Amino acid sequence: MALAGGLIILLLGAGLFAAALGTTPAIYRL
Repeated sequence: MALAGGLIILLLGAGLFAAALGTTPAIYRL
């Protein structure tokens, strides 16, 4: 259970990191 929770947190963190990388160039373009 703890391992599954850790994997989910890692996936969410990776998703947020990817979203930040994706939105940063857009912010710089404004």
